[in-house]
This record gives sequence, C-alpha cells and structure tokens, in this order.
Amino acid sequence: KYQLRDFGGIARHVALVAVVYNLLRAAQQDTVLRDSLQRQLKIVLEGSVAFWRRASQAEGLWQLALSISAGLLEDKPLTKIMAPFIEVICAA
Repeated sequence: KYQLRDFGGIARHVALVAVVYNLLRAAQQDTVLRDSLQRQLKIVLEGSVAFWRRASQAEGLWQLALSISAGLLEDKPLTKIMAPFIEVICAA
C-alpha cells in the first residue's frame, strides 16, 4: 500500500533528488568524479544532461501522480491533496 509522506518527508525527498541530479550532472564533466561514482555504485553513468533532466522530471511527475491517486482513494478533495505542493511552489 502506498503511503503519503508528510511535508518534511516530501521536502527531504525533493532535496535528495536535487542533490543526486546535480551530482550526476557534474559527473558528466568531471572524469575523476565519474570514475569514483562508477566504482562505488558499480554502474556505468551514461546519457546526456537532457536525458537525466527528463528522467528526473518523469520521476517527479510519477511521484506527484501517485500522491494525487492515493489522496483521491482516501476521498480527499484535490485542493487538500495539492495544498502542500502549492505551498512549496508559492514559497519559492
């Protein structure tokens, strides 16, 4: 069963995604960093900045859709579901 995160959990998740995205973006230009990440993670980091941007945007959109779906399954109004997201966007 999918559980909605509280506001702090959502903020931490967004921060983690931003850090990982920027780390992967930096690794494209920094061969030492890329090699270190590949050794530690045992993966090959491929793809352009645009690819990683699209991938992270798609993940964010999917998480938003899951949050909305879970709220609707609990019979919450859309305005209540979206309130924390709108609050963060308007505060930025």
